[in-house]
Amino acid sequence: MAGAGRPDRWRQLLTKDSPDTLAARLVDGSQLADPKLRQRLWDGGAAALEAAHDPMIELARSVDAPARTVRKSYEDEVEAPSTPRPKKSRAPAFACMARAVPPDATFTLRLNVGSVQGWK
Repeated sequence: MAGAGRPDRWRQLLTKDSPDTLAARLVDGSQLADPKLRQRLWDGGAAALEAAHDPMIELARSVDAPARTVRKSYEDEVEAPSTPRPKKSRAPAFACMARAVPPDATFTLRLNVGSVQGWK
């Protein structure tokens, strides 16, 4: 995730505004609280979103590409190495044990005091 918190990305997002000023401008200038507008955007699809000049939509457009880059980097560098490899069969590991003490269904070690035997 190299560069995810780089100052130049924050400056690019904030432009000349402080975080408080930017938030106020986005919230006050947005019309997305109007259900009719949201319905028109939904019905209009991608073309309606591209034509929209709502500050919140413009903010989302401006952070989309960098956010996808950071996400891809995270998936490649953090999640991918921790993805477990396909497990090989455990049968050979328990083959010699299976005759003496059969493993239970989860292959966890079973500890008993003595052997289990039937009765008459």
